[in-house]
Amino acid sequence: MPVLQKISDSYKLWHGHLQHFPRLSRYSLGVKIDNTFIETVELILLAVYSSKEQKSLILTKASINLDSLKFLLHIAWELKLLDH
Repeated sequence: MPVLQKISDSYKLWHGHLQHFPRLSRYSLGVKIDNTFIETVELILLAVYSSKEQKSLILTKASINLDSLKFLLHIAWELKLLDH
C-alpha cells in the first residue's frame, strides 16, 4: 500500500495549499482538484480490496484521474496559485 500512502501524503500537502487560493479560484479550480484527489484516493483504496478481475479496471480509472490531477495542478501552478 505504498501508493495509497503517497497519494494520501500528497493530498495532505495539497489541502494545506487550498486554503491559500484566492476565493474565486478556490471554489472553482481548487474544488475540482480537491474532488479529483479524493476520488483518486478512493479508487486506489478500492483497488486494494478488489478481485484481480476488477483491479485492472479500477487502476485504469485511478491512472486517468491521476493524469487529470497532474494537469489541473499544472494549470494552478501556471496561474501562480501554487508557489512550488
